[in-house]
Amino acid sequence: MQIQLNHASVCRISIFLLLVSISVTGCGPRGDFSVAQARGTIKTADGTPLQSGIITFTPIPKSEKAKGGKPAYAKIVDGKFEMTTYGNKDGAVVGSHTVSLTESKRPDDESVNKREIPPKHNCEIADESRTVEVKSEGSTFELVAVPKKQKRRRRGDDEDDD
Repeated sequence: MQIQLNHASVCRISIFLLLVSISVTGCGPRGDFSVAQARGTIKTADGTPLQSGIITFTPIPKSEKAKGGKPAYAKIVDGKFEMTTYGNKDGAVVGSHTVSLTESKRPDDESVNKREIPPKHNCEIADESRTVEVKSEGSTFELVAVPKKQKRRRRGDDEDDD
């Protein structure tokens, strides 16, 4: 039996698996780490708001023996996000974080043209936005996404082995 998945199904499954892995990672008791409101915007280098995707803040432990806390995540909608760690939009663990971006899979051109699904920008977090500090009084971030670096193809990748 073969199962065929379209782009939308693959995207939903990928996001579901990402959210499950985030919820399992760093599952210490909530009282171990303070959280504070963390929200912001994410735009491309030319100022275009990223339309969709998932942003993740992963706490950086203060020492090798310390735990960093549970990662926070947020859906990006029209270039805006509000982080969630334990409950709906409760923020992120106070302290330093590494930032990562997962964009939705590229939908087919017909869906993009009908404006059903926002286009994929094929971006990653810019170097200057890769680390953020969540403050106890709350934090607002203006993050920048840049085009992903193209992986260089090795010579001979296009050649057939006859």
